[in-house]
Amino acid sequence: MNYAQVTEQYTHNFSSKLSNYAAAMIASLGVVAAMAVPASAFTLRGLEFPMGESSFADEVVDFNKVYADGLTKEEAYAKNWRASAAVFDNPLSVLGAPNSGWAGNKVAIADRDDYSLGNGGSITVKFTDNFLVGSDDARDDLWIFEAGGLVENMFIEISTDGDFWESLGKIGGTQHAGIDIDSYGFSSADKFSYVRITDNGDNRYGQGWAGADIDAVGAISSEPVSVPEPATIFGVMAVVGAGMFMQRKSAAAKG
Repeated sequence: MNYAQVTEQYTHNFSSKLSNYAAAMIASLGVVAAMAVPASAFTLRGLEFPMGESSFADEVVDFNKVYADGLTKEEAYAKNWRASAAVFDNPLSVLGAPNSGWAGNKVAIADRDDYSLGNGGSITVKFTDNFLVGSDDARDDLWIFEAGGLVENMFIEISTDGDFWESLGKIGGTQHAGIDIDSYGFSSADKFSYVRITDNGDNRYGQGWAGADIDAVGAISSEPVSVPEPATIFGVMAVVGAGMFMQRKSAAAKG
């Protein structure tokens, strides 16, 4: 193979790899563009969520349910609690907008769609397409949707990385389940992705629906995950253009 052939082969391989890279980047930009579309705000139970459906937790990171009387799941089910306990055993029930019973809309146990923590149990959720932020005022920024009547007692923590946690104290005992994170020293510049909820051990614990029953976790004060700066987008477009140019040049040389 002579020098010209080696050069042509190298150019062809490089341009092919460049084009593949560009295609991947274009696909990524498509995802980013979708994320950048403004969310439709809506009001739910008198609470306004500016980012609409994106305001609610997207992923369950960890959970630890504790059944009544310290029983294991198998022991609890063996006590004929299966019918009631199973309804409250799915941690994924806490994701998305609330859809279970509450003080203003009670539903039959069989139709409930929330997750019971149990005596001292906990669940950790994550926002993947948005951040929980402060509002720079005294308004509630975070709301824990707890199914049933009065909000049962629970400890709330938030984190930026899932490792280091900031305590937001305890909520419960009323129908108010909102927290102003600014009152704990945070602001709109602070971005949190994780929320951990822990039953404080001071609730009713019987059968399957022991402890706090979590329906959803919503960020009232929220900010979308960052999208690439215009300079980054133009850079990708330049890569795409270079790849197309080199492919055409290679094709012309062969012709």
